[in-house]
Amino acid sequence: MTDFAKPLVIIRIGQSNATTSGTKNLVKPVAPDNMFIVDGSIKDGTLHLDAYQTGVNSDPNKILAAEDFSTEVYFAQKFRAENPDQPIFVVKEAVAGNGIDLELTNGNWNATGGARYNALVARLEFIKLELAAQGITDYNQVILFNQGEADALHVASAQRYDDNLYDLISSLRGETLNGEALINADTMWIQERIRPELADKNYAGYAGAAYVREGIYTALAQDTADGYRNAVVDLDFHQDSWNKIHPGTTGGWLQGIADRTFAAWKGTYLAEGYVDTYDALPDEYAFVDLAHQTQAAYVVSAAIKTTGLEKSTEITITDGEYRLWWPRGVNAVTQITERVLASDWTSGPGVVHPYMEIEVRVQTGTGASTTSRAVLTVGGVTSDWYVSTGEIDYSDPGDTGGGDDTGTGGDTGTGGDTGTGGDTGTGGDTGTGGDTGTGGDTGTGGDTGTGGDTGTGGDTGTGGDTGTGGDTGTGGDTGT
Repeated sequence: MTDFAKPLVIIRIGQSNATTSGTKNLVKPVAPDNMFIVDGSIKDGTLHLDAYQTGVNSDPNKILAAEDFSTEVYFAQKFRAENPDQPIFVVKEAVAGNGIDLELTNGNWNATGGARYNALVARLEFIKLELAAQGITDYNQVILFNQGEADALHVASAQRYDDNLYDLISSLRGETLNGEALINADTMWIQERIRPELADKNYAGYAGAAYVREGIYTALAQDTADGYRNAVVDLDFHQDSWNKIHPGTTGGWLQGIADRTFAAWKGTYLAEGYVDTYDALPDEYAFVDLAHQTQAAYVVSAAIKTTGLEKSTEITITDGEYRLWWPRGVNAVTQITERVLASDWTSGPGVVHPYMEIEVRVQTGTGASTTSRAVLTVGGVTSDWYVSTGEIDYSDPGDTGGGDDTGTGGDTGTGGDTGTGGDTGTGGDTGTGGDTGTGGDTGTGGDTGTGGDTGTGGDTGTGGDTGTGGDTGTGGDTGT
């Protein structure tokens, strides 16, 4: 159990939404008293501890503008309300456009020599020595990481985000100074999950963001397995700003992030009613059933959107096929922003991400009134889709149409149970003329010989049990 009534070091890191770009135009929140920040330049070795002043030194790198500030001040306000006497220290390393992947031109968060990573380590070494000089050796830390947009720019780097993020986390947790870890063993890594679309930067649409988002879960699962604490907080709550790379400029977003990260740190995130970012159970969904469709043709459903889903989950289908769409992306050929195909028609299991669109198709039967049914399951939630060449028969819809329970060769069709002529063959139960052979039960003419029990054809006649074709007539059980 964490003792929260200790001095606190807020480690605020990432790219521009951790800086945060554009907040200089907002009303500047007042920093709590007894709050400090590691200011100064890494390059010229002028690191020093200053009183935190919102809009003055709240962006130590001063890459964008000194006036910008981020969630650290709101987080500090919440901490101060519960701990009026504890000092707060901010270590901030956040620069716009910096990714993790080494193949990016600005992959400066990579743990193998990235500029941002090295600068953060230097600031952590400084604060550790500074606190020790003040006699502060027992303190809490929390890491607030808002990053991933740069890696989402390309699908390839987005798909490597899981490994890259884990390497960053594990490397940082392993950093030491004079044999002592820079990151306390109980320090929580809080990932501020990027939003699903960042359209105003012409990113790889939903695809890039989805792979980054999913990579977060994989990386943090490994961190958990290593024995550490972490959390993922939702940033999708400000949906009217999904088309903005810097939603902090719209107001309310930064406070919302601070509320969520503070609750995650305290262990009250779900109890306070925030979205469960590990929820893989979608909302109920339904298809519009279709009647009077063309026979022996593929019919495609209207697309449904996955809602209520926070992370990827399995998708399966029975007696049909599905395909998946990203709701928005850049067409690689036309360079037009539009819906982009994620996965073409398949009947096999797959993975569906939040906000994807799903279409289903079935092939209709060859009968005049044949009902087909596909059964789609997403994250354990199932929905049936019915398509008929006539009126829809919901009582016994069959599986896929022609040739089965209600099609040409089914229980009530031309030939019998499953084939043209009877149970399984042309003339009777299993063969041309009767039960198992041409003329009767076991051989050409009947049970054991040419003539059978009573005549040429089998038990009682030419064709089998009672007539020419089998049990009751030429074709088998009930038909031709």
